[in-house]
Amino acid sequence: MPLLLTNPQNVARSKGGLGLTFEPCAKDANGEVPRGHAWFVSEARSVKYDTLVDTCVADPTLKTCAAVLIERFCFDRSIPRGTFMQLLRNLQGDPAPEIAALYDRCNGTGYVDLTTLPEPTLQRIVLDLPTWYDAFLLQARLGKK
Repeated sequence: MPLLLTNPQNVARSKGGLGLTFEPCAKDANGEVPRGHAWFVSEARSVKYDTLVDTCVADPTLKTCAAVLIERFCFDRSIPRGTFMQLLRNLQGDPAPEIAALYDRCNGTGYVDLTTLPEPTLQRIVLDLPTWYDAFLLQARLGKK
């Protein structure tokens, strides 16, 4: 029987001063969190970054892995909420209603659960986030000159 995670804070993680809290709370079709989910999240958070990238690229169905990878990308680069929100704007053409909900929640509370996104959208973020971030940094540098 699946374990219902009543407190998503069990997997929530923040990094001081960024205004973002990642909480990958993958749920099944019944809205329940699979047994061992908190353990899986903690293991994914401790795996080598490159291994996590390879895993996410090889199997896009692993939404929690992808969510943790994006979390680590943001934390490793100390990306604050405002910058993260700007990076998400690269998804504006995506028709998935979950993106608007993600954007609103992130903007309102700083909480991010990327596991709510459809697999193709999440895979796109995994593959394109480094490029979006590099373009953001380049534009910021050019704007200061």
